[in-house]
This record gives sequence, C-alpha cells and structure tokens, in this order.
Amino acid sequence: MSDRVDQLRAAGVLSPLDVHLARALTRMAGEAREEVTLAAALVSRFTAAGHVCLAMRELDASALSAGLTAGATSPPVTLPETEGWISLLRSSPLVGAQDAPLVLDDRGRLYLERYWRYQELAATELERRASEIIAVERSPDTTDALERLFPSALEGPTDPTRRAAEGTLSRRLTVITGGPGTGKTSAVLRLLALLVEDRQATGAPPLRATLLAPTGKAAARLAESIRERVSSLPCSDSVRHAIPIATSTIHRALGWRKDHPTRFRHDERHPLQTDVVVVDEASMVDLALLSKLLAATPKHARMVLLGDEDQLASVEVGAILGDICNAPARSQNSNAPIAQCIFRLEKSHRFGAESGIGALAHAIQAEDADAALSILNDPARSDVRLVSGGPGLGLDRSLRDEVLTHYRAYLEAESPNERAVAFGRFRVLCAHAAGPRGVSAVNQEVERTLARAGLLSPKDAWYPGRPIMVRENDYSLDLYNGDIGFIMKAENGDLRAHFVSGDGSVRSLSPGRLPQHDTVFGMTIHKSQGSEMDHVSVVLPDQVSLVISRELLYTAVTRARHHVTVYARPEVLRAAVERRIQRASGLTDRLWRSGAQS
Repeated sequence: MSDRVDQLRAAGVLSPLDVHLARALTRMAGEAREEVTLAAALVSRFTAAGHVCLAMRELDASALSAGLTAGATSPPVTLPETEGWISLLRSSPLVGAQDAPLVLDDRGRLYLERYWRYQELAATELERRASEIIAVERSPDTTDALERLFPSALEGPTDPTRRAAEGTLSRRLTVITGGPGTGKTSAVLRLLALLVEDRQATGAPPLRATLLAPTGKAAARLAESIRERVSSLPCSDSVRHAIPIATSTIHRALGWRKDHPTRFRHDERHPLQTDVVVVDEASMVDLALLSKLLAATPKHARMVLLGDEDQLASVEVGAILGDICNAPARSQNSNAPIAQCIFRLEKSHRFGAESGIGALAHAIQAEDADAALSILNDPARSDVRLVSGGPGLGLDRSLRDEVLTHYRAYLEAESPNERAVAFGRFRVLCAHAAGPRGVSAVNQEVERTLARAGLLSPKDAWYPGRPIMVRENDYSLDLYNGDIGFIMKAENGDLRAHFVSGDGSVRSLSPGRLPQHDTVFGMTIHKSQGSEMDHVSVVLPDQVSLVISRELLYTAVTRARHHVTVYARPEVLRAAVERRIQRASGLTDRLWRSGAQS
C-alpha cells in the first residue's frame, strides 16, 4: 500500500522533484520514518510555491490542493497529529535548530536550511539597522535644509515624508510604503538632497548613493523619475549636481556572476562602496536577494526601501515588504525598533476624491467585494467599468474596440520615440500566462483583430509593429528583463528592434541578436508591476483559479492613471477581492517580537 507521499504525488499536490528530494535526504540521514519524508516533501513544495517555510501548526490536509497546485485533486490522506509530528521531527537526524538539511523553529515552522539562513541574515541585519541610532549633532544648515525640503507648514509635523526624513538622518533603515501616486520617489529624491546637504554642511566627503530596483525596466523608470524632478528641488545647483542619478538592477550592482548565478562579487567580505542604498519596487524583491544585498551593504550605510506593501510579492520565495510592514504587527507592537523605521504615505496625488480608480483600489485593499462591484457598475464612475461577458476564447467586442482605438495610434506612429509614447498609454493585463484568457491567447487575438483592420500583417515571427518584451537579462547588450522594444522596418527594408531609453535615445538591434522575449500587446499582471499606463484592460479567467487574489487585482487596477476596464465574471472578481495571498514566513515574528515583549 502506498504511503502518504505517494498519494499526494498521485493527487498532483507534490511534484516528482519534491518526492525525490525528500527521499534522497531521508536516505542520506538514515531516516526511515514516513512522517519525516512527508514533512521534507511538503516543505519543498511550499518553498516552490513562494513560502519561506512550512507552517506546520497551520497545515490542513483539505487545503493542500486548494492552496498549492493548479489541477490537483483533493488528497486522500490524513496528516499526522500536529504536535506529535513536530515532536517526532525534533528527534530526527535530518532536522536541527541550524546546520541540518531541515530547520525547525520554536513556532513549529519547518525550513529548508538555505532559506532559514536567508531569513536569519535578513532579520538580523534589518533588526540591527532599525535599532542603531546614528549619534550626530544636527547643524543649523541641516535643520534649515530639512525645513526647506520637507516644510512642516505644508502637511504639518506629522507628515510621514517629514518624519521619514528625520528618521533617515538618525537611523540606518528607512521603509517608505504607499500606493501609486503617493510620492514615494519624490520623497526619496528629497531625502537624497537632504543627505547631500548634511554632508556638505559637516565637511564630509561627497555622498555615495546606490540606487537600485529589481528589474532593468524598474531601474530605468527610477532614473527617469529622478531626472525629471531634480531641477525642481528647492536647493542649490551644487546640491542638485551632487545627487546621484545613476541606477542599476540589484543583480548588476552586486556583481552578477554568469558562472555562479546564486553568488555575487559583492558580499560581507567585499561590500559595496556606498553610503546609502535605495531600493525601489521593494515588494518585488525576494528573500534570497534581499539577504545578499543586506550582507553586501556596508555596516555604516543607510538603507532605504520603497514600495507598496499591498502589491504582489516577488515571484520567488518570500513576501519581504509585507513581512516588514505587517499591518497587524505594526498596530500591536509599536515599541519594536522596526516600527520607528516604517512610514506609510496615504495621500494620493494621482487619484482625487472623485476618482473611481482610487475608490476601487481602496475597496480591494479593504477586501470589500460588494463595494468593488458597486464602484465598477456605477455609471457615474466614468473612469472604471466592469464588462462581465461569458466564457470563451475570443475577445469581448468592447476589448476589441479598445485594442483598435489604442493600438492604432501606436501602429501609425512614425518614429520609435512616438511609438514608445503611444504604446505606453495602453495595455491589456492578464491574470494568467496560458489558458483561454491568458497572455498567449490574448496576444494572438489582438494580432488577429489588428490584422483584420489592416494595421499589421503578422505572417512571420518578425513583423513590423510587433511589440516585444525582453524576459532575460543580457548585460552585453544592455537589455534587461522587462525592457520593451518595437519591430520597425528600416529605410533599406531590414527589420530592426528599437529600444527607447528614458532619456529619449534609441538603440537599434537586429532581431536575431535579441535575448529571449515575447510579444507584449498583452502581458501578465506580474510583469506590469512598476509600470503606469493611461488605460488598462484587465482580463481575469473565466473560473476562479489559484492565481487570482486581492494583491493581483489591486496591482492591475493601480497600473492605470485615468481609466480601467475589468473583463471578469462577477463571481470571479468577488473571489479575487476576498482572497488574500499569505506566504508562510518567520520574518515578521523576528522583526516585531521585541514590541510584543515590551
């Protein structure tokens, strides 16, 4: 008779890799108990699903298939009794407090040893930076700069950007969180100006700042945003010129190694040469990458994390910004050092009081499906609407009309720069990459719709007008995951891929030289993070799936500046609003426990 591991594998809950890893580990450790093999296989599966650990006291056999694997059936197993199972694991040679293949903490959370180490490093460094006070006497010049850059008369002394500035002067960790349009980038630019002025006032060497983002596209947007705003800062030209504006991906700054992708040239022994590290779009950073960045950041340096804690987490392991900014912990444990480092910006400068997009985003954040549906169906809300057609592969007529209207302007633009501007105004965002209403199917339907209108001719893999998105970094070509380019015909008739940089410069490449890429009339919501468009059309699947969630829908809706159309059946949208993604982790406990104990 097969054991529970075999049954879960047959049900589609465990993958062959999970089973192979578990049995290899138990065999090497001389561990014959089936309960240990089961735990090892499950922690492998949960880690693959983005969890840092297996929270054994929260494990429910009936929820395994619903929470882990698309297409899995209800597993016909009964899990071991929790406390007895935990006790048994503590006696196994495979499990230890550290330096064993599996690590079990005092809360009954089981880790693959590598991810336990990543969590420990991240927690230790974040705790140290949150707790360490920078004992410097503020000069009159610095006080003047603080008031000039963050005027108390504007928003009052409780303005979170003002408090973030004061906190950055005195601590080595600052976390600024808030939704789109709340001024996170503007706040960090003024923070950099303040640090530059502080160093000039004290006669210190010029500020060395490392400005980072998880992807090349996000790094380019950060640089562009800083360039656009720096001239309007209320400071001297010498300060403006001293503000660093060069940005990079985290991987590139750490020194990505082609021969060993999980290791970098910069680490605790060879730290970055910097005084402040700024990380934009921090919600997209996974646990492993954050731990390596923290290790490579000099002990004396400040770290500033920017992001939206309500957005989707990294596609890899962990939900770092959510763990750091954990709202329940923040309200209950205000004495924890980390609490003094977190500043939430609430006021949106993009969405006014009458904005349907803003109201919809708030309803999604509050997990209020009734309010979200009411807002989407309210004819007085001209900037949001719900199109709830039936299932099927073809695009809704409304979406076809939107595609023709918005992509016509893109396809009729004559220069790469004009195309980049026109293309940036609209996008179709899908919850799924595959399936009837996924990115692949939607892109094919968009191509057919535009071809029928005579706007393009997609007869070959390469055709004029094809928009592409790079999906792997190519440092030799200076192209990065998320970069968008356009196929256009040159004067000599050759097809070229054009990429427009933030400063307006254009690079032209032969399509054959490009790294892996996809057509991008439609894109996944995950890939859209950090982007902004005037109008987005959000396509959800016909049926409730593992992918849809509050975070996914919120991320999609808040990509739009002016208009959102959601294509979804009401029951699917309701499920999305009411389903919150929760990844098991011990990071929140580590960062907030001092507040709970005080």
